[in-house]
Amino acid sequence: MKKHSVCLFFLVASILTLLGCAEVSSGAGGTAGAGGTAGAGGTAGAGGTAGAGGTAGAGGTAGAGGAGGMVGPFAYVIVADENNSIMTFNIDDSGDVAPVRTIVGNVNTALNNPYGIGYAEPSQEIIIPNFSASSLIYFPFLGDGDIAPLREVIGASTTLNSPAGIAYDSANDEVFVCDESGGAVLVFPRTANGDVAPLRVIEGAATGLQGCDGVALRASTSEVYVFDGGSQSIRVFPTSGDGDIAATRAIEGGATLLSYPSRGFVDEARGEVTVADENAGVLTFLIDADGDVAPTRNISGVTSTLAGPTDVVLNTDTGEIYVADRGLRAILVWDQTADGDVAPLRQISGASTTFSSPAALVLAR
Repeated sequence: MKKHSVCLFFLVASILTLLGCAEVSSGAGGTAGAGGTAGAGGTAGAGGTAGAGGTAGAGGTAGAGGAGGMVGPFAYVIVADENNSIMTFNIDDSGDVAPVRTIVGNVNTALNNPYGIGYAEPSQEIIIPNFSASSLIYFPFLGDGDIAPLREVIGASTTLNSPAGIAYDSANDEVFVCDESGGAVLVFPRTANGDVAPLRVIEGAATGLQGCDGVALRASTSEVYVFDGGSQSIRVFPTSGDGDIAATRAIEGGATLLSYPSRGFVDEARGEVTVADENAGVLTFLIDADGDVAPTRNISGVTSTLAGPTDVVLNTDTGEIYVADRGLRAILVWDQTADGDVAPLRQISGASTTFSSPAALVLAR
């Protein structure tokens, strides 16, 4: 009887050991089983928790850089249309296609001439400068239909007048807003709500700002690039700037070809800044350019079909640029290195898109 008890004990112990394998933690680069915890670079299974760089499985929680940080290729193009709608398309859509989601409606959305768009990836929030309502409104990334915003920054304390362009600073969880009629750049915490004052405001005669439509951030040097149609320039300030301060440098003058620079992006990897100019096309300059300098590239001309570009963004996965064109009622796509009077690789346009005046766009994962 004792001998059988001992055998049974070892049999049970063996089964428990095998079952326990599903609960062990995987080391660096490993893969954890059900309920397990993956180490750095690992992938957690169902219910698991992924470590730094990992991807959580069903029900899991991703760590730094994991699925919670939306790591992966860009999947969507989100477009702000001045006709009070926010449309989402698949990243590789082409031709006359319907959006996969549309935030639109007169009852709940509070949209009133959305003239720009930003995306806070960590919180998965779409941020809209509501031009004619003098406000900022936030929607969930997966929002669809006539839905109410998550929150709204509005009121006298905000000093918002005609918010046009926006950039999200993920490092400091701040939102940079370009106010067109005020010629000012205002900075709010992303979580701002209601009638709140900005943290900082770049504004005044010394700034040289006369009517900006867009802003872009350069993280490595803590600089904000301001696309100012009123002064026909791109002006650069420190992100910590506040008050009536002079730009550290400015791209301006006849050689630049700038006529009404609207919005653009900074590409630190290539050392460039690219802007959509409503009259001159899509212009690219060296990232540290200063003064009256010619662009290094310029997409414009009859073959390009550009009729009023107001925004351009970079798909870092494919090396393509996406351009919003109000005049053409379209989103056009080129290789980033395209130059001259060249046709787009593809475009999203047509009745099914429901475009009326696509003013700005952003890419999301």
